[in-house]
Amino acid sequence: MFGVRKQKVSYINAEDPTASTLLARKLQDCMRRVSFHWDELVFLCIGSDRITGDSLGPLIGRELARQRNRDFFVYGTLDHPVHAMNLDEYLLDISLCHPAALTVAIDASLGCSRHQHHITVGRGAIRPGAAPGKSCRR
Repeated sequence: MFGVRKQKVSYINAEDPTASTLLARKLQDCMRRVSFHWDELVFLCIGSDRITGDSLGPLIGRELARQRNRDFFVYGTLDHPVHAMNLDEYLLDISLCHPAALTVAIDASLGCSRHQHHITVGRGAIRPGAAPGKSCRR
């Protein structure tokens, strides 16, 4: 999540039947510990279906955007992806349209083998575009 201090990272096995419950608890914990007052929630779903294994963000973005009566904003879907080449534009738009928002970033990750099939939850910045070797904001 952007705009917060770094904390311990948690890994949730996506194949665990209780993964969705564990993810919800970890996200709630992170959101409670944010050091600033926020009045909007933004999900920034990063990735592209043009790169194998990088479509997790836009797939989740599509599902979040389909939710009825949602009280959050979604950037990044399969139809309108956010990726390394347009991320700065979206970050500017989010900062202008949602100046007091908490931003939750969702992105696929190429990590070490012991974290395969795991969901990583933590506070702090991510490095989108690092896997395909694109130069991107840090």
